[in-house]
Amino acid sequence: MLITTKLYNQLLMMAGALVLAGMFSSCKKYVEADLPKDQLEGSRVFSSATNTLAAVNGLYTFALKNASFITYQGDLLAGFSADEFTFGSTQYDDFTNNTLQAGNADVLATWKLFYSVIYQANGIIEKVPGSPVSDSLKALYTAEAKVFRAFCHLYLTSYFGDVPLIQTTDVTVTATAPRTAKATVLAAVAKDLSAAEVILPYGTVRNGRLNKWMATALLARVYLYQGNWAAAEAKATTMINNNSGIALQTDLSKVFLRGSKEAIWQINSADNNYVYGTSLPGTSLNYQVMIRPGLYNGYETGDLRKTNWMGSATVQSTFFYYPYKYKNASAPASAAAIEDYVLMRLAEQYLIRAEARAQQQNLTGAIDDLNVIRNRAGITPLVVGLSQSDVLLAVEKERRLELFGEGYSHRWIDLNRTNRANAVLGALKPGTWKSTAALWPIPQNEILLNPALTPNP
Repeated sequence: MLITTKLYNQLLMMAGALVLAGMFSSCKKYVEADLPKDQLEGSRVFSSATNTLAAVNGLYTFALKNASFITYQGDLLAGFSADEFTFGSTQYDDFTNNTLQAGNADVLATWKLFYSVIYQANGIIEKVPGSPVSDSLKALYTAEAKVFRAFCHLYLTSYFGDVPLIQTTDVTVTATAPRTAKATVLAAVAKDLSAAEVILPYGTVRNGRLNKWMATALLARVYLYQGNWAAAEAKATTMINNNSGIALQTDLSKVFLRGSKEAIWQINSADNNYVYGTSLPGTSLNYQVMIRPGLYNGYETGDLRKTNWMGSATVQSTFFYYPYKYKNASAPASAAAIEDYVLMRLAEQYLIRAEARAQQQNLTGAIDDLNVIRNRAGITPLVVGLSQSDVLLAVEKERRLELFGEGYSHRWIDLNRTNRANAVLGALKPGTWKSTAALWPIPQNEILLNPALTPNP
């Protein structure tokens, strides 16, 4: 989006003017603060240690604000585009039918959100070195900002393909930035995460400030998307062999609870306001997220994921299944039942390593990793001796069944990055699917503001 000097100052100052009181509990919780109505001068934001911390905290607040693409909407919107969900009304038909137009408001909001977070992150990366804080804090704050910048660029490329790589707040550059090759953007993402991984501290709090494990896990995902199989395997192995208490939950009903030992990165439910409760059945079919039959029927007999993570309901005489990984529509009475929205968890790391190993012809190792997930789900292990193509299809299946409704639709991204979208979605949606739908359209509003942007086919 076009960033003027005025808009950039507003984005940066809304972070800097956040008050510190109540932002963190022992620096372990995400901040909760309203954005200020007035703006401060840019030179004042980083003029003291207190203001500098407020700016960094403000980045967390803005990026992880309630009811945004990052705090649940992406799971549903991209899940409609894939073969995971349908919606009870026609509101999201453009996603469900893969007929998105460049004027779609949700696509525009997604683009703007990610680039707004990137600009705030860039402001911190540029300004923190000159702030009056210790060198160790400068390094920490910069590392945190780089993770956010990398995270947003990663998902922009996942949906739009080639996108502007923005690593500056210079409006004379950003206002006319052209699209950058996806491979170049992903290389920059990996570079940011690698730098942050060195600096970020080890930590055991899943729903607080960024730590080293979060950067490592995200790097494994990035390397997988790049097809850098050896690096993806290495980072996933680091996560699987971690000594920080991160491990698979044996009880599937506890995977998405606050403090779940399987979680790597969670968003505090005080910030996401239990928004995933919008998937739970209500009184009107119009607002219901429904699981596609192909996903529900894809589970083998006795699969515990089906019984633990899917629910069924009848609303207005229509029977359907719905996503039930998150079971609270509001704050539960018991603290033990509190759920935090999961951005990353360890099961994905096993699946990353399985795919990376299969691509490197380590089929036995890949099957071993798949069987860890299958054993946890209570289903029969795969046998050694499968071909590489069979193992890769098994990875695709387990990713679909294990990670549905997560990762801003792992499924949508997986189908596109493995060139399987035409085969799968073309068969499911023969009347509306076109190969060009694999990329969401660059928002028309952004093309009008920035003549250097070109549309997707």
